[in-house]
Amino acid sequence: MKRLLITEEDRRHIMSLYHLVEERRYIGEDIETQISKFIGKYKGKEDKIFVSFRSSIYVTMINRNNTFGTPTGIYTYPWKGYFDKLYEQKIKGGKIVNIISLVPFEGSQESKFIYIYKIKDNATILSNDTKYEELRKIAERIEPLYPNNIFLSKYLKSEDDYLKYSKNPFLGGHVCETCHGEKIECYDCGGDGYVDGEECETCYGSGIEECEDCFGSGYDTIIKQIPVRVFWVLLYDIVGTTGGNPQLKFTNLCNKIGIDGFVDYGDGYIHPNERTQAVLLKGRSIIEDYTIISSDSGMDVISLSTKILDMDKNEFVNLLRFKFHDRFKGTLKTEFLGNFIKHLRKEKKIEQFLTKLIKEFEIHNTYYSTIIDSIKYFLTETELKFLQELQSQNIIE
Repeated sequence: MKRLLITEEDRRHIMSLYHLVEERRYIGEDIETQISKFIGKYKGKEDKIFVSFRSSIYVTMINRNNTFGTPTGIYTYPWKGYFDKLYEQKIKGGKIVNIISLVPFEGSQESKFIYIYKIKDNATILSNDTKYEELRKIAERIEPLYPNNIFLSKYLKSEDDYLKYSKNPFLGGHVCETCHGEKIECYDCGGDGYVDGEECETCYGSGIEECEDCFGSGYDTIIKQIPVRVFWVLLYDIVGTTGGNPQLKFTNLCNKIGIDGFVDYGDGYIHPNERTQAVLLKGRSIIEDYTIISSDSGMDVISLSTKILDMDKNEFVNLLRFKFHDRFKGTLKTEFLGNFIKHLRKEKKIEQFLTKLIKEFEIHNTYYSTIIDSIKYFLTETELKFLQELQSQNIIE
């Protein structure tokens, strides 16, 4: 195999292209435009689009070290019915986007990239609207894998039969107020199971009487659960009977019976702390198309320079903290900051920006020294002198 030789001229050309791409990354299309273009490709298929956040473009899509007790998969947000509303409220119209405030999940606090997925049209995704009849047909596929499983047998008979039998707390049931979850001694046989040597006709020899209010489950099952929550808990009940990692076994079982994912529209059955979310259980294999959007895209230097001078104090300070400074790594986004200062200079807005900076970015702010020093690095001698005069005036005042 021949080694490819790269000349010095080639190397300079490659590096010039790299710097061109880097520069365009900061003056290209903003978040709104990129999202709009991707969604626009799939009109009428918005229910097949999902959104998630990542700290890097190099991280794996599936977190196999999941600490939330939920199935192994790609955790996302549904576009239709959830993220489309966030887009309208917090992104559309050229708003300055701080992606860590878009969703409640704490993990998004370290996110730098928005991933938008379009899954295959034939993907089987279960949701809050999925009916028991459809779920029962899917459950029938489990029988060869878990023969004679009592949870499955009850479910296939009827949803109510399973609800009465399962004592899984994730069904949201409360301990029965009549029997308090305790066994009731059969009144007719005194708990022996036999009367005069014959099997008790009331308890059929068990010695236990079924509570009339909870049908012997020990839980109040009057509250009707949505079918998909019941099915979700059923899968956990089934895989939990054989030991091992239930989260991974849950995903493996779904893969075997043709379930590609679940969408939770506010019920909290996937996880109660984040009631709207989705999980894709087959990873990349059901993803037809996707795009990755950098959080800096929404802050391109051209659009930002037209808005920053009109921002109120809180918005302005938050912008400096979250968009000019990487508070997790303790580093400045110097490439973006440098391009921004250059564009302000070109628009003859640099003195207005520096005045606003000194007036509204208080000296006792944790990030004050770091950000001011970084801005100074990109200033000309005349601009630096102007900034120093402003600082002197601010100290005197």
